[in-house]
Amino acid sequence: DTDNDGITDDVDVCPTLDLTWPVNETGCYPADRPPRLDLVEAPASESDVNDALVVAWLYTDEDGDDALMTAALRTTNDAATNLSTCTLASNASGVLGRFECRWMVPGDLPPHAHNGGVYDLVLSVQTLNRSPAAELEPLVVVAATNLTLRWDAGSSPPAGGGSASDGQTSVPWLLGGLVVGLVGFLAARSVASRREALQKGGVEAPFSSLETNINLEIPDDNGSLGEGEP
Repeated sequence: DTDNDGITDDVDVCPTLDLTWPVNETGCYPADRPPRLDLVEAPASESDVNDALVVAWLYTDEDGDDALMTAALRTTNDAATNLSTCTLASNASGVLGRFECRWMVPGDLPPHAHNGGVYDLVLSVQTLNRSPAAELEPLVVVAATNLTLRWDAGSSPPAGGGSASDGQTSVPWLLGGLVVGLVGFLAARSVASRREALQKGGVEAPFSSLETNINLEIPDDNGSLGEGEP
C-alpha cells in the first residue's frame, strides 16, 4: 500500500494525496455527484416588475453536501455587475426544501437602482464539499432575462440601500427553540446546584426562608389613608 490509503497496490488505481478523505475499494475518492436546482417560481422573462420580485427553488444533493446559494439581479448588458444579491446556505442533507428570495420594488433596491433598468435574474449554487474530488464549478441557472424594474415617480429606493428578504422551508425555528430551552435548563440547573451546595455546607440558601407580609396604605377618595390589600 504505497500511498497508505488502506488499499493494496494490486487493486489501487488512484494515487491518494490527502489521507483526510476516504477512498473506495479501488483506492479512488468517491465521485462527487453534482447538485440539482429546480426552479419553482420566477417572473416571466421580458416582463415589467413593479411590486414584489420573487424567485424560489428546490435544492437537492444526493451526497448530502451543503451549499451556498445566491440569487442575483444582474445588469443585462454586463453579467459581471450585480444590482443586488440574496445568499442562502443549506443546513441539512438530501432534499433541502424550498428556498426563496424576495425584493420589494423599489424598497429593497440599492440607491443606484435605475427606474426602468433592465436586469437578469440568475441563481448560482456553490458546493461546500471540500473533498479532493469535489465538483467545485458553480451550478448556474438563469431564472429570467430582461426584467424591467419600474416604480412610481414619487417612490425611490431607500437612501441607505435595501436588501432582499429570504425564506426557507426548513427547521431553523425548531433549532432555535431547542437552543433557548437548553440555555434555560442549564441556568435552572446551575441555580439548583448552587442552592444544594450552600445547604450541604450549613449555609442557608439565599431567600430560602424569606417571607413577605406587606400591607399597602392606599388613599381613599377623601385623601385619607386606609389599609389596602396585602
